[in-house]
Order: sequence, then C-alpha cells, then structure tokens
Amino acid sequence: MATTQLGGPGKTPVKRPHIAVLDADQAVLDYVHRSLADRFRVSLYTEAAELHRSLGDSAVPDLLLMDWHVTEDETQDNAINLLAKIRATKPSLPIIMLACSAELTEVVVATRMGATDVILKPFRKSDIDLAVQQCLKTSGKRATDPDVQGIPLDENTSFVRSSKRMREIESQCALVARADIPVLILGESGTGKEVAAMLIHKMSARSHRSFLKVNCAAMPADLLESELFGYEQGAFTGAVKSKPGKFETCNHGTILLDEIGEMPPALQAKLLQVLQDGSFSRLGSRSSVKVDVRVIAATNIDIKMAIAQKTFREDLFYRLNGFTLRMPPLRERRSTSAIRCRFRQHCCRPWPVIRGRAIFASWRIRSSVTSFWATNRPLSTR
Repeated sequence: MATTQLGGPGKTPVKRPHIAVLDADQAVLDYVHRSLADRFRVSLYTEAAELHRSLGDSAVPDLLLMDWHVTEDETQDNAINLLAKIRATKPSLPIIMLACSAELTEVVVATRMGATDVILKPFRKSDIDLAVQQCLKTSGKRATDPDVQGIPLDENTSFVRSSKRMREIESQCALVARADIPVLILGESGTGKEVAAMLIHKMSARSHRSFLKVNCAAMPADLLESELFGYEQGAFTGAVKSKPGKFETCNHGTILLDEIGEMPPALQAKLLQVLQDGSFSRLGSRSSVKVDVRVIAATNIDIKMAIAQKTFREDLFYRLNGFTLRMPPLRERRSTSAIRCRFRQHCCRPWPVIRGRAIFASWRIRSSVTSFWATNRPLSTR
C-alpha cells in the first residue's frame, strides 16, 4: 500500500491513507488535492489508461475517486468499462464516483457496478471530507476486523452484513439513500426488508427526522386510510376530534409502507397522488394538505403478477419503483459469521454469561448452520 510517512527523529512514523483521483478536468483534480493533501497521500490522474497501469504496477490505494464521465478510449462514453475492469482485478478497492447529475440511471448503474458512494458536482470540501471519512472508516473496519458485521440502527436492531450479498445490499442502500427517491424493497417474509428501510433512512439526509412504519395488511381499508391520511372531527362515528395521519406526522421524514401489495385499490389511487405532488386530503376535509415525505414500500408478493391480475396499479408501481432492492432469503446467505451475529443479537440474554461472554451450545450453532432456513427465521432461543 502506497503511503507517506510523517514524524521527526525518535517519533513513530504516521502512515497516511493513499487516495487516487481520476478526472479529466485539471481544475477538479487541483481542488481535490487541496482538500485532501493535508491528511492523505493523493495521486492524481487525468487519463484512465494511466490509472489502470498504476493499479497494476504499484500498491493498491486505499480509496479511488473516479469521474463518472471519464473516457477510457474512443469506443467508451463513460466509466462503465473501466469500473468493470477495476472491480474484476481489485474487488476490495472502495470507489467513490464523481458525477455531474443525480440521474437515477447513473446511480443504479454505479451501485450495481460496485461503487461505494457518489458525490455530485459541483461539490464542496465538506462533501469530499464526509464521503472519504465514511468510506475509509467502513473499509478499515472490514480490513482489521472481519467479524464486524452489524450496523446499529436503534437499540434493538442492527443491519447484518456478514455475506458478500449483504455487503452489496449495504452499498446499494448507501447510494440510493443520497438520491432521495422512492424505493421498492422486494423479498420473502423475514428477509429484513424493514431493516433495509431503516438503513436507507439512517444514511439519508432525513436521518434526523421521523421514521414510521405502517403495515398495510394489518387493518381494514377504512382504518388504514384514516391511519395514513388522518381525519377531521365528525368524519365518521367516533371521530370526536381531528387527528393527523402518518404522512403528516412523518413530514420531512421517511415512511415505510410494509406489505404494500395488500393495500386496497381505492387507497392506491390516493397514495399515487401523494407520490405525484405530495398532497392529499384528510377524511372529512375539503382542504388539501401538502407534505414532503420519502416513501419506501416493501412487499413479499409478486408485483408483476399482481399488476397482471389487476390487484395492484401499474402506475403506482412505476411511481414506487424509483429503485428496487431485492433482499435475498437467509438460505442464500448462510455464513458462520452471520449465524454468530444473529445469536449474539437474539440469544445472549437467555443463556448464561461468564466474565461478560454469553455461552452457547455448540449443537445449536451447528444445527443453525446446516438447517435450510426455509422460513427465513432463526432458530428459537427458548
């Protein structure tokens, strides 16, 4: 690893992380260099071929910042080809893309190609600092402690990323969190769709605002409508006073519509209006309410089949489908580290503790590793 050592005689040398930057605009390179050179060793490249040779001839940098619109050769009009080559030869190298726009197609392609983050041009020093620090912190934890598997989301929930597939999900969540678009999360029951939604919220600019979950399958249509959109006094029997709905309560935050496939068709039309212009009316009201809420929807049904059977609106699907996240079932990510993490989270309290460490039965761990996980639920701890 290429580093620069600091420190005078008798002092322990301090190694600085090495950051490579690729951009055809010399002004951008100069600005990035001024922003990072006091803390990092920075290598600048204006040509993709030069960077590619450097990656093959010398130690791999700790981080790569790469222009999304860089041209590798005359047959390429963007960085897709170069990004694929780097990912094939240096799969563990964190890459931050520098893009000129927040176009959804660019974000989707970048995350699928393995980019860790995206910074939009024109950017400020604080934007670079934040992205670089977060990226190096995450990659440093993985390098020094391969058993670091969880991202705490609240007191009782963590995002478990022990497998390669879940690390890909983490990267996708990080990228889409910055785009502030609707997200549709698909997957079987018990695969962690709600946890992924919480992770997107935590990584987004709305993280300091409310995150609310509504289960669309847990209540009848009329009750679900009042829960989501609120009601005015006298709107129905028992409505003795006005009450705001979840969308008003969650204004400027994130709302998770779980089991969206079970939402009644009449409410789907009302939700479509919220996604289009952010407005709706409370039950019993003639006035319109305007909100700014990010919508994340989750379902375990086959949406395409539901559209074909006319039980789910096609226009609502395309509004919700700003980005699709597919959660793999647990049987496709059975790794020992993930099992251990789940046991730490779910089993520590029922089992005895000796010198601060929970003691687990070896047969229980072996059984969990070899089981089929058909229901996507970990073994009971009782």
